[in-house]
Amino acid sequence: MIKVSVIVPAYNEEKRIERCLKSLLNQTYNDYEIIVVNDGSTDDTMKVLSKYKNKITIIDKKNGGQGSARNLGIKKAKGKYLTFVDSDDYIAPNMLEELVETAEKKMSDIVVCDIFKVIDDKNIYYNNLTNFTNDNVINFMLSHPGPVARLYKKSLFIKNNLSFIENAIYEDLGVIPLLGIYVKNVSYVNKPLYYYVIRSGSSMIQEKYSAKLEDIFIICEHLKNEFIKRSGNRYLEVLEYLYIEHLLYSAVLRFAKFHKKDMINKCVDILKTTFPHYKKNRYLKVKSVKFKLVCFFASHKCYKILFKLSNMR
Repeated sequence: MIKVSVIVPAYNEEKRIERCLKSLLNQTYNDYEIIVVNDGSTDDTMKVLSKYKNKITIIDKKNGGQGSARNLGIKKAKGKYLTFVDSDDYIAPNMLEELVETAEKKMSDIVVCDIFKVIDDKNIYYNNLTNFTNDNVINFMLSHPGPVARLYKKSLFIKNNLSFIENAIYEDLGVIPLLGIYVKNVSYVNKPLYYYVIRSGSSMIQEKYSAKLEDIFIICEHLKNEFIKRSGNRYLEVLEYLYIEHLLYSAVLRFAKFHKKDMINKCVDILKTTFPHYKKNRYLKVKSVKFKLVCFFASHKCYKILFKLSNMR
């Protein structure tokens, strides 16, 4: 069996994917495969990929979004472990070696490493596992849900019938926290081994309003239903915190950027209806003053202040 399957969803990345592929092929570790899922690109992405056809597995499909591309990659993967790399990002030469060695040594279900956020060619260190508690499983469930810079046992997805939400953004939030229900050990490699490139046009920093931002409501409802179905009330406080962070903080600031008062109201109303006592959440208490202030202004629908804060991020 191959030890690691690296899954790369690609859509219109002719100018950036070669850097990604070179970083994947230049690893100090040997026992892995690279699966690139071309998600209906309309540019020359396939032409670039064809140059590497003897070194990677290429899957060509109709456009369906990152979620569908990652799901197809998981189905085709032969590895014991999975890791996801976005096609405009790249990784350190020793990333796979470090993560696999940690997983094998500590018998980990998931291994997390840190990230360099690359903004205008500047590397900004980002801790990919937030220290909320002494339990790394809980920390994993509460941390940023992006699937990259992590190594997963493939069986977590297969045995538990877990997959990314398709045809929606925030697809990672709909599945990554749920993995914590089934793991015993999450390990942390406190090194920035993944380079996350942030560029204009990202769905999270777009300059024009898109109704796709409203997918957050679908994803949160899905997350709530799945948490309760899979674990009863065991992780309700974790779920409550995820609602606070992704609705009352992140989504509110995104909607505030476009002065969408109705969407801000919807975020607040959903949270207060679903979790009326959210202010007592233990994980909220350890957040920064800025985070708490945004939540306060959002909960009181202080639109003008939120509009200003959204432009200061």
